[in-house]
Amino acid sequence: MAFQSRLVVFLCSAVAFSTAQAAPLLPSAHPKTFCNLAVDLGYPSRGYNPNTGGCASNMTDVTPTPGRNGLKNNLAFYSMGEFDSPAKLMRISLILNVNNVREKAKAHAELARVASSISTKILGAEPQGLQNAIRQGTSRKWVSGEWTTEVKYSVWPTGLGHDITVYFRPSGK
Repeated sequence: MAFQSRLVVFLCSAVAFSTAQAAPLLPSAHPKTFCNLAVDLGYPSRGYNPNTGGCASNMTDVTPTPGRNGLKNNLAFYSMGEFDSPAKLMRISLILNVNNVREKAKAHAELARVASSISTKILGAEPQGLQNAIRQGTSRKWVSGEWTTEVKYSVWPTGLGHDITVYFRPSGK
């Protein structure tokens, strides 16, 4: 009997562990709710600004060498309220500026690391293919419940680099 009880407890624990994932955040939450999502990843926000309806981290250098324009590859985190209704979330975004294309692999890897963690915090799980889209520099979109996740790759008209933005928006926006 004791063996059967332990077996039942073990099996229940194994099922609970294997199906556990983070509870998703609600897009109906106030934009300031999301301001600290990237703190533990090295991208603390400068605090919520009620005048703009958002918060942002500093642009943080993610590679050591400047590109031809004199700037290093950098990454920043943003939470933005709607322009007409700042208390309503418009988007959460990560923006990677690749100023030195020779170091793009390292910059893309940093964005993939941060986006993976943020997506798990927001959605409860990372969209399948998110990291590949970032690392390969391709645009892609996923809809999961109340959230739309998008990776947008843009080459600069100057020819000096590109950016990759990862958006998390309430679905329907």
